[in-house]
Amino acid sequence: EGDCITRSLQMYDTTTIKWEYRAPLPDDIGATCGAQAIAINDSMLVAGGYSRICANYLPTTNTWVKMSEPNLHHQYGSMVVCDCRVFILGGDCNDGENEEQRVSPAVEEFDFENNQWILSDIKLPMGLYLHHAVSLEGM
Repeated sequence: EGDCITRSLQMYDTTTIKWEYRAPLPDDIGATCGAQAIAINDSMLVAGGYSRICANYLPTTNTWVKMSEPNLHHQYGSMVVCDCRVFILGGDCNDGENEEQRVSPAVEEFDFENNQWILSDIKLPMGLYLHHAVSLEGM
């Protein structure tokens, strides 16, 4: 499927001390490159990337649930959980049409209750990609 585009998922089993393949991203969600993943509520949310996917992986059932796509690509951006809220930050947001908007300072928040991404009025100080973000308790 290409050098970096994949549907595969591997999970590290701390009991057997081995990596094992789990359910791949289904066809209706699609493969992606440069997406982000975070653990939240006993699941793993994968979002962004070249194909603007958003899917929630449920390890207890080894299944994926398709979620609403972000407004922007956020390829090679970062994602973080802060106070049980999910944010996706920056990344290469080029849609192939507007080269000037390639690296974006955009921030989106995922609303789990309504299954939608909301563009925030707050932006990063500059466009960033290939970066990391962390949430610091009490900050």
